[in-house]
Amino acid sequence: MRRRDLIMLLGGAAAWPLVAWAQQPKRVGVLMDGVATASVGQTNLSFFVQGLRKLGWIDGENIRIEVRWNAGDRSLIEAYASDLVGLFKPDVLLVASTANLAAVQRATSTIPIVFMTVSDGRAGFRA
Repeated sequence: MRRRDLIMLLGGAAAWPLVAWAQQPKRVGVLMDGVATASVGQTNLSFFVQGLRKLGWIDGENIRIEVRWNAGDRSLIEAYASDLVGLFKPDVLLVASTANLAAVQRATSTIPIVFMTVSDGRAGFRA
């Protein structure tokens, strides 16, 4: 085997994990407030999925979206935050509500978090 062939073979072998990773669907973990049958939550989630689709990200093809609904239960919020971070290992997290945001912040400091309908806790504050 010539030296050039060997270098090309090694270079191709080194790039293989990157190619395999790029072909895997990206993962989005979603922690929604309330129950799955709530129309407001479903509407928000639907807009999110539609927006991704317009950008070329299609659930089940090049992206995988895993959704959890907390049903207003604090213990479920913590359990689902840990579940999404630990088991699903998303590339990014989307959360709805201040309590969900706090829970996923406790569960990870490395995964990017996108949030909606979150309060800074100063409702009624007037400057």
